[in-house]
Amino acid sequence: MKKLGYNKDMLSIKNIAIGYKISDKEYYDINTLLTLISYTIYKGYYIEIDSSNANRCLMSAYSNLAGLYPPGGWQQWNDDIKWQPIPVHTRPKYEDNVINMGMECPKYDELYQQTLNSKEVTDMDKVNKGFYKFLTNVSGLDVNIDNLWKVADTVYIEDLNNLTKNTWVYQKWQNTTVYDELRRLESIQFHLLYKGTEISKLKGGPLLKEMVDNMQYYIKNKDKPSQTRMHMFSGHDTTVAAFLSALELYKQFHSPPPYAASVLLELHETSSNGFVVRIFYKQNETYAEPLILPGCARDCPIDDFVRLTKKVIPVDWKKECGYKEHTNRGYKLTTSEIISIVLAGVLIVTLICLIVTCVKLKRGHVVEYKAFTNT
Repeated sequence: MKKLGYNKDMLSIKNIAIGYKISDKEYYDINTLLTLISYTIYKGYYIEIDSSNANRCLMSAYSNLAGLYPPGGWQQWNDDIKWQPIPVHTRPKYEDNVINMGMECPKYDELYQQTLNSKEVTDMDKVNKGFYKFLTNVSGLDVNIDNLWKVADTVYIEDLNNLTKNTWVYQKWQNTTVYDELRRLESIQFHLLYKGTEISKLKGGPLLKEMVDNMQYYIKNKDKPSQTRMHMFSGHDTTVAAFLSALELYKQFHSPPPYAASVLLELHETSSNGFVVRIFYKQNETYAEPLILPGCARDCPIDDFVRLTKKVIPVDWKKECGYKEHTNRGYKLTTSEIISIVLAGVLIVTLICLIVTCVKLKRGHVVEYKAFTNT
């Protein structure tokens, strides 16, 4: 029996190439704003890039940027290297509730467990009990609907990269194959992860909130020079699924987001409707599919967009996740909090040392003075 395993922290050569291919303007649909970005001169204020702290997401961001901004003119620092350093911002997984979504959220865990315990899922588990047992025997993993993705992802990666696969992968299973059944159930599991408004609010909501805030800030400050025109987020397939779920757009798709998938949220200023939002979803290398927010038009006026998405925009994410005030219930301190505590501790110790030193010096001077007066 061949055990499953994959290097989850690396980006494949194929996907590095796909990321770099963004420099080809035909890669994205001609109607998307991405085709209008300058590919010659990088301007630091023009674009901001944030990434999940996973290596493969950082590699993806750097691959995109290498394609978007090959150095030219005065930015060409080496004739043999068509690349220039462009900053990508990230944060530890346990601090990230926006892209990686690894920051703990007790309320989400509770809601997701309720989904897994629902009649719909338990009935599905009964139907697929034999399949789970089969996967457990061939993979060495105790398979259920919650962790089935580990098997599905592994064989999917092997298939994409033409690697040698286990013989059971394309074995017949009822009216389909093991591989196709794996992919079908993985798609269901993705939908379970972000099922319902409240659960979408806690996972996809923070990223949507950041995008809405960015658009509103631009509208208020559009006449100021050096405005940021593009915010890029490099995340995971789960990031894409959570974001589309928050927009109530993911339920129309019947497969997990493929590698190198992207969602484009564009802000346009029109003469007839003022500022409007357009949404595109790119699942392959040739076409960005326009999506329509439920209750709005393809060109969705920004005020309508804000109104329709308000229900999935968190106001106080930590509180909505179930954290109590003045407690650290279940989550780790952020880097800034740790630094503040350490600096405060160093300052207190320094002050104590100074006080002790001053007292000793003062005592020493008194003794010397008495000794002088006695002679």
